Formats: sequence, C-alpha cells, structure tokens
Amino acid sequence: MQIINNCHLKGSRLATVTTVDELNLLIAYSRSKGAGIWLDGNDIKNEGKWIWSNNNTPIHPTYWHHGEPNGKRTENCLMISGSGDSWKWFDDSCKRSHYYVCQKNMQNLSEKQCLGLKDLLDELIKCKQHCKKP
Repeated sequence: MQIINNCHLKGSRLATVTTVDELNLLIAYSRSKGAGIWLDGNDIKNEGKWIWSNNNTPIHPTYWHHGEPNGKRTENCLMISGSGDSWKWFDDSCKRSHYYVCQKNMQNLSEKQCLGLKDLLDELIKCKQHCKKP
C-alpha cells in the first residue's frame, strides 16, 4: 500500500494497536473524520493469520467487529470503522482509499514534539467526552 511508503517518508509507520488506550485514541480520530482509517495489519502472506506488517508479529489482542474478518482473499488489510458508539476492526480491500494515521517512535521525539502530541491528545479526549451520548 502506498500509504505505508508515505508514513516511512515521514520517519514513521502506519498505526498499530497494542493497548485499549491506543485503540480509543484511533477511534476518536476516526470518529472525528466520520470515516474509517487504515491500520498496519494485514493477512496478505497467510490468509487468516493477521500480523502487524511493520514487524511481522501476530496481532494480539484483536478488536474485530462481529462477523469480521470476512473478506477471505479479497479483503486483506485492517481498518477501524463504525458509526455512533460502535467502532471496531474490519478487513477491507487494500486497494480502497481510507484515512490513515502515521505513528512515530516516541523515543525519537524532541520535547517540543512531545508537548504538541500531548496537546493533540488532550483535544481528542475532550472531543471523545463531547461525542458521548448523555
């Protein structure tokens, strides 16, 4: 996928999810766009064996929507999608166009960059709190 190369050119990689907090942050971003976003996972090399492509490690834990993955050989790339309060993982054709998030290694960031990310995270948390139903 071209978006993987786009992330590499920025010194980053396509987003992965290893914690619920990371998942919630990406869901908040996806909800703010009102559209699905690509994640780094795929099962291109071995059908049904989902891995993070940046390091070829199995994806665990998983947050699949009920009935997913369901695309067999036609849907081999991982995305977050949904509506309302229900946002989960889906498999989709790698040829489709979706938003994406590039993820940087925090160890390589300057103090100024880290403060900027903290401000962004604070704004996403506020957005998530506003988006919740009463």
